[in-house]
Amino acid sequence: MLAFRVLLVSLIGIVIAYTGIVVGTQGWDFGSVFFDDILAMKCPGQFNLDFSCLLLLAGLWLAWRHHFSALGVALGLLVLVGARRCCAPTFSSPAFTPRGTRRYCCSERRVRQPESQTSGRAADESPAGP
Repeated sequence: MLAFRVLLVSLIGIVIAYTGIVVGTQGWDFGSVFFDDILAMKCPGQFNLDFSCLLLLAGLWLAWRHHFSALGVALGLLVLVGARRCCAPTFSSPAFTPRGTRRYCCSERRVRQPESQTSGRAADESPAGP
């Protein structure tokens, strides 16, 4: 688990440093470069489109995990515009909890709802077992 934590911190640090260099040389205008690459129909555009699809799936997963509550939808939308700022803490936080990562990240469990919201659930929406 220590190696995984070191990897996570290292990756986050690398992305922050790389972003700082890019912003220093090209400014904050990521959007036009990003979408111009997609419209050019070349390899960088294919990567950007693929990455956008993965961000969309990550955002939908976060919203689903939070039962499409206001917080879940807000986190899901935040992933689309601020992927590293939202995904890195959200997806890596279980690695730094005492209960560990594997059980939390690899289960079908979702964030718990208050009891008043769970009474009207259908049978196929029941939470996963322990």
